[in-house]
Amino acid sequence: MSSCQIGYAALRSVEVAPCGKRAVANCADCGSAICSDCLFWCCEDSFCERCYDFHVAYTCLKKPVQNAHNVLSIFRPTPDKTG
Repeated sequence: MSSCQIGYAALRSVEVAPCGKRAVANCADCGSAICSDCLFWCCEDSFCERCYDFHVAYTCLKKPVQNAHNVLSIFRPTPDKTG
């Protein structure tokens, strides 16, 4: 794999610096190389931050809920049953 292609800009700066870390995946939407720090997972696919935000807002949330119990367990921690 190549280097991460995600760019970061300092606050109030027009200059963008690439992340440059070793890429571990490609974005499922735009195809950019992304490192583990810039990687977001959803629906068993890897995304860069921009594509992840779009995916969650326009694709993922539009799908019917397959298993309501699993969805709720993501947002609500399970109680500790060890004692």
